[in-house]
Formats: sequence, C-alpha cells, structure tokens
Amino acid sequence: MEGLNYTNDPSHLYSFWEVNLQGQIAYSIILIFKYLEIISNNLCSVYLKSNELR
Repeated sequence: MEGLNYTNDPSHLYSFWEVNLQGQIAYSIILIFKYLEIISNNLCSVYLKSNELR
C-alpha cells in the first residue's frame, strides 16, 4: 500500500508542508494586495468626494 509508505517517509511529509507553506504565503500576499486595492479605492473615493464638497 502506497499510503503507508507515504506517511512513513519524512521527506514526503516535509515536502508537503513546504508546498503547503508556500501556498499559504502566496495566498496571504494575494489577500494583502486585495485589501490594499480595496483600501486605496476607498481612499480615492473619499478624497474625490471631499474635493467635490469644497
């Protein structure tokens, strides 16, 4: 059974965690950029509205 060999081999486990960590980091970076985009859009709209009020 390959399933047992997979869990017994630490290198497989390590590579799994390594890939998982890289995926989480990439996902976090994407989320940060999304939030920055939303925040910058909000700031721009607020700035434009404040200029219109003047």
